[in-house]
Amino acid sequence: MLHRLSCISSTAGQLISLAIYNNILLNINFPLALYKKLLDEPVDLKDLEELDPQLYKGLSALLTFDGDVATTFSRTLQLEVETLGGKLEIELVAGGKEKVVDESNRDGGCHCLNAPKRPNHGVVTAFLDTAEFVDLYADYIFTKSCHHAFQAFKKGFDSVLQQGNAIELFQAEELQNIVCGCPELDFAALEKNTQYEGFDGDTPVVRNFWEIIHELTEVEKKRFLFFTTGSDRVPVGGLGSLSFTIARNGGDCDRLPTSHTCYNVLLLNEYAGKEKLRERLLKALENSNCGFFLN
Repeated sequence: MLHRLSCISSTAGQLISLAIYNNILLNINFPLALYKKLLDEPVDLKDLEELDPQLYKGLSALLTFDGDVATTFSRTLQLEVETLGGKLEIELVAGGKEKVVDESNRDGGCHCLNAPKRPNHGVVTAFLDTAEFVDLYADYIFTKSCHHAFQAFKKGFDSVLQQGNAIELFQAEELQNIVCGCPELDFAALEKNTQYEGFDGDTPVVRNFWEIIHELTEVEKKRFLFFTTGSDRVPVGGLGSLSFTIARNGGDCDRLPTSHTCYNVLLLNEYAGKEKLRERLLKALENSNCGFFLN
């Protein structure tokens, strides 16, 4: 089972690095922490917010809890983890089930393991402060629980991009954008960079077109990107770096807009009015996943 997981993880790493090598954007929502680990950047509790918001909220509340942590939460350094085969009890440190989480040393005093022991029916042998407990919990999530899978993933990732150290020049956020594309949908930048064939920026249908585009929802804007480029992902550098053309496809008619996705070209008829243009464009976007209007 472990060997199979390693093979799958290694293949996934190779595919991600091949996509980077060939400048292909992927619709993959890996957490930022993964890219940090690939670049050997440290991860911490804040990175857990994206991965597991509820756990992050709970651990943050534990850090700021103003009261008797040991009595209120009764937490030890043993976790119960759900797996495909049931539940496992994991000790964050050796003998973790006998170490209770305490608020002591929250302000940076002496290490709590050397603090006086509190009675707990003869079970607890030592106390650990909340900050260290949270650090150990985060380390388990990001390192220990996925060690074999991540090492295999990284090995596959490095096998394609190991020539030279160019990848090390990037920060984690930049590497994430290279894989997934830029998250910002800046259509004002796209409008500024657009080229025209048979139109110009002052043609009434073009002005109407951009007014409609800027009024679209984020979901509709992503559909428009997919309709005209074949991908709803924003390339590295943002929409201002995208080579995009609007070409005249004839006079007023009832045809829907079409596109050449390989060349990022939108074919637009010179519709008589704004509302007709809106209706025809939205109809095309609604059906763009059917492939009927893509060339």
